[in-house]
Amino acid sequence: MSGKTLYTIFLTLLSISLFSQIQVFDKFETFEKQVLIKQNDTAYLFNFWATWCKPCVEELPYLVSLAHQYKKDKTKIIFVSLDSKKDSGKLESFVQKNLFGQTIIHLTDHKYNNWIDRVHHSWSGSIPASLFKKEGISEFHEKEFYSYDDVLMQWVTFLKT
Repeated sequence: MSGKTLYTIFLTLLSISLFSQIQVFDKFETFEKQVLIKQNDTAYLFNFWATWCKPCVEELPYLVSLAHQYKKDKTKIIFVSLDSKKDSGKLESFVQKNLFGQTIIHLTDHKYNNWIDRVHHSWSGSIPASLFKKEGISEFHEKEFYSYDDVLMQWVTFLKT
């Protein structure tokens, strides 16, 4: 095989891998049933963000570092993009550059007023926002994490509850 053929195969496999990395949910109810209300012995951090949200993008590296530090524990960090469906290409490109290997949900149900209270009763709908969940306990943070230490402190404190 030529180098060009191998390169084409590599790019195809990369795009298939990226596509499978982003789970798309068009309806909040489906996301809620399949992902949000899982009850097991895993602690979850759901980060609600969008590529157009500067504070969201600024905190992502801290959350990725946290995901790497806790990947062997019974924890799962899930990045829930609220980008519009028409911006799927922009999201895919962003994920490839910044979140490759992370668990990404693309929630395209933009009837926010119908479901933000179901994520957490205190959520006004602004992002970034993070929901910490484990074994029936939840904690909500409607704020940006300004450093790795900031998110680590919140996460460790939650895990101890």
